[in-house]
Amino acid sequence: MKNKMIGQLFYSIVIGAAGNLVLVVFIGGIASMHVVFLLLPWMVGFNAAMTGYMAAERTRLFYEVKSWLGGAAGGTSGLLTSGLIDIIGRRLTGYPLIQPGDHALLVAIGLVCGALGCWLARKYYQIKV
Repeated sequence: MKNKMIGQLFYSIVIGAAGNLVLVVFIGGIASMHVVFLLLPWMVGFNAAMTGYMAAERTRLFYEVKSWLGGAAGGTSGLLTSGLIDIIGRRLTGYPLIQPGDHALLVAIGLVCGALGCWLARKYYQIKV
């Protein structure tokens, strides 16, 4: 049971990070990279909230675990997203695209929005039941 829960949580994190990368590639194709990096905190925040919501919904731990589960999932998704963008950017351009302060900002946004997404899932489940 515990391995299934960890797998569901991992799945939520990977899907959130993949959603961020798809948005970065899509917006990078139709706009300049400056616009992409202006919108990156908003994309990470939205996908972190969705990651927190999906983590709470998939693990069904609404009452046992507070919002830290969604916060951890959203923060990890933000860290994974910023790390992958930085690694891919270093490979393609030769210099870092995301600075350490930006990494910290994206993780903080992921933590807060992931916790809010988990809180929203708990409230929705309470209304539904």
